[in-house]
Amino acid sequence: QPFQKDMKVKAINFVRSIIANKKISFFVGGQSGAGKTHICSAMLGELAKHGICVYFFNYIQDMANLNRYQYNAEQKDEYESLLSLYKQADILYFDDFMFGEVSVSEQKIIFNIINHRYENDLPCIISSNKTMIDIEKINTPIFGRLYEMCGEFVININNDNKKNYRLIGGKNESL
Repeated sequence: QPFQKDMKVKAINFVRSIIANKKISFFVGGQSGAGKTHICSAMLGELAKHGICVYFFNYIQDMANLNRYQYNAEQKDEYESLLSLYKQADILYFDDFMFGEVSVSEQKIIFNIINHRYENDLPCIISSNKTMIDIEKINTPIFGRLYEMCGEFVININNDNKKNYRLIGGKNESL
C-alpha cells in the first residue's frame, strides 16, 4: 500500500542519514497493526550492521518503572540513573510512545528526556499509536521538539482497519 511504501522509503533514508552521522530523528505513529514497530525493528537491525547501537525504551514498562522510582526516596538513585541513560544514549528508540492515557507525571518525564535530547542533538526513533497531531493535543512543547527533531522523517498513519494486518491477515478478514 502507498503508506507502506512511504514508510519504507523514509526508513531507508533515515538509516542512511544516521550512518552519515546526521543528527535527525524518526517518528511513525497512528493505526495499530500497520507495521510501525516492524519497520523500526528493521531500522535497528540495519543500524546494528553498521555498528550503531540504539537503546530500547519500552514505553509501557520503562515509564511504569520511572513513575514508581521518582517518588520513592530509596529508589531516587535508580531513577536518576535510568533517566540519565535515556537522556544520554547515542540513539534512543521509544516503542509504544505515549501509550494510553498520558499522565502529567509521564509528560514531565517525557519532556525531561526529549528536551535534553533536543538540546544536545541526540536522535530518537519513535513508534506510537498516536499521531503527531495527537501528541500536539497532549503536550505542545513535546510535540514541537519532536516535530523539529524529525523534520522530513514524520509518518502519520491515519486510522483505517484495512491497514491493520492483525485484522486483514487473520481470521477476521470480513472487517
